[in-house]
Amino acid sequence: APILESLMATLGDELQRYNDAIAKASRQYSLDPLLLTAVIFQESGFDANAVSPTGARGLLQFTNSTAQIMGVNRADPVSSIYGGARYLRKLWDSLDGYELSFWDRWFLALAAYNQGPAHMQDAVVLARRLKGDGNSWGNVKSVLPLMGRGEYAAQTKYGGCRGGEAVKFVENVRYYYYVLNGLVVLDRPEAEHLAPLLAI
Repeated sequence: APILESLMATLGDELQRYNDAIAKASRQYSLDPLLLTAVIFQESGFDANAVSPTGARGLLQFTNSTAQIMGVNRADPVSSIYGGARYLRKLWDSLDGYELSFWDRWFLALAAYNQGPAHMQDAVVLARRLKGDGNSWGNVKSVLPLMGRGEYAAQTKYGGCRGGEAVKFVENVRYYYYVLNGLVVLDRPEAEHLAPLLAI
């Protein structure tokens, strides 16, 4: 309940400040604007000054190295939004050779956003080795938490990672996305703040 209250408050306050940038970035990079909104809420709660314990900054919580690669100014919310949309599209495109359903592909792209594409590749390989074919989010998410353990990290090409965090990240984004879609479908009053995202 507290998280839902925070999400509703964000829709009424912070979202209106950035909805034009979210809508245009989503259109430019062929993303669902509600998905991008869910990612922003998960990453920073729409706090442009947010800083994580690992040093990630801004609305989309870019690390310094990823920000440099993507040409993002972490202190500029609009730059962060466009950079986040571009990075999500890049991660989606990098999964082109995998046999994934539409949403499984997005869930793996989101996990890669959280822990990096190299660790996501390791997770798929480990899933194929331990759990099945690695071609579904359910299959891959079952091995991601193992990647924080030494014996499994030793089996990966790029080393261990906080795979459990990636699972939590993806599941939270899924939940926020479902809530945002439900507000639109059910024509809830809060959906009026989402209308500008869907109009462009």
